[in-house]
Amino acid sequence: MNRKVWIYATVQGVAVFAALILVSAVTRNRPASAAELQRSTIQACPSGPGVQLAATGNKTIITPPSLGDSSGNAYSHGVRVGNMLFLAGHTGTAANEPANLNTQARRTFAELEAVLKSAGGSLNDIVTMTVFITDVRLGPEFLRIRKEILGRDFPASALIGVSRLMPVDGLLEIQAIAVLPCRDTATG
Repeated sequence: MNRKVWIYATVQGVAVFAALILVSAVTRNRPASAAELQRSTIQACPSGPGVQLAATGNKTIITPPSLGDSSGNAYSHGVRVGNMLFLAGHTGTAANEPANLNTQARRTFAELEAVLKSAGGSLNDIVTMTVFITDVRLGPEFLRIRKEILGRDFPASALIGVSRLMPVDGLLEIQAIAVLPCRDTATG
């Protein structure tokens, strides 16, 4: 390599490195905005009915009273570790009800919201969701419903076509992960 080209490339590399250090220092030391201050004020999460420390490990089991005890089926509606909440898959089905995507989708989001509220959060705290749908032709309808319910600042998501769900009359199932704005007092 020509010596002039080598010197030029070295100087450019040093300049880029210095710029990165400067940007890092400026953003690290900048005053926080009102929104950031509000987010950084961590409140204690609710405790009481539906929130219990797991028998083993450093996790909290979330069982909203409105959804009933799921332990008979060997799962938890929600499991909290630190400020993360892992939500089980919900289908929004009801006994003796015809399969209807609109009804099941809205009920599913209501069930997820019940788990989130019991843990001190809301649908806005979902950072990713996986949606399983039994008829991919219903995908656009589901996306419309999800957009209406969530409004904006959507979570990362996957929409996956599957042949069947459990229960078999389920048209969709949603599982999600949320990052909660409150501190888990049960696990510290």
